[in-house]
Amino acid sequence: MIKNCFGKLIVRNAELNLSGTGTNERNRDEIRTEILTEAEKLYLYSALNNSRNMPVFPPNDADNNPQYIPAGNYFMMGDNRFNSLDMRHSYTDRLIAVTAFDPLSVTYRSNVDPIYVSKNRILGTTALRFWPPSRFAVPGHTGTVVN
Repeated sequence: MIKNCFGKLIVRNAELNLSGTGTNERNRDEIRTEILTEAEKLYLYSALNNSRNMPVFPPNDADNNPQYIPAGNYFMMGDNRFNSLDMRHSYTDRLIAVTAFDPLSVTYRSNVDPIYVSKNRILGTTALRFWPPSRFAVPGHTGTVVN
């Protein structure tokens, strides 16, 4: 869809150039404006899709067999999925292809790069478990703490 939209924009720009349309008229062209609006929606979709989804983690091996987080390691995710810089993310963006099946795929910027952390790097202990509410508890106490 992104490539198709880009192609439509190239064709429309060529049509306007061939007809001698000036810059001001080109910027007011309804067809071109519709195409640019579509492109903006596709960009927004890819950005939201990136923030909501994560690749298979750890990635499957070369034969597509599932892999697992090694024993003694943890994957930590923030409680605010769309506003957490947690173990799903890197501190740097990289270009990601929309699909691996197209050698000329459109790319977009992403910081999704999940990692896990070794247990020996975790400092601290659980003081209170509050989610899910059915498992609300203070570690070390027997039973569930209820108000």
